[in-house]
Amino acid sequence: MRGKVCNKPCKNMACLRLKNIYKNKKDDIEQAIAGCTIHGHESEIPCIAEGVAFMSDKPITRMVNHPYVKSFPETHSHFRDTETDLVYSR
Repeated sequence: MRGKVCNKPCKNMACLRLKNIYKNKKDDIEQAIAGCTIHGHESEIPCIAEGVAFMSDKPITRMVNHPYVKSFPETHSHFRDTETDLVYSR
């Protein structure tokens, strides 16, 4: 099956190269779901935001929030969190 969490997420060096992943990693959670399908764990793994789910054979849903909401609330506070579906196309 496509679209699985890494078998050894704590040792995945690629994750340490991408700021949005390494800043948001929770090794204990990722290790507990290592090798499992991403589907159902979308909120637990930060690599979803970097497009890692493009090969999943099941739809992946994630909540997206605009980064400027916190940085510039006076001009961007009207942006709301948005649920989005990432679907592998065959």
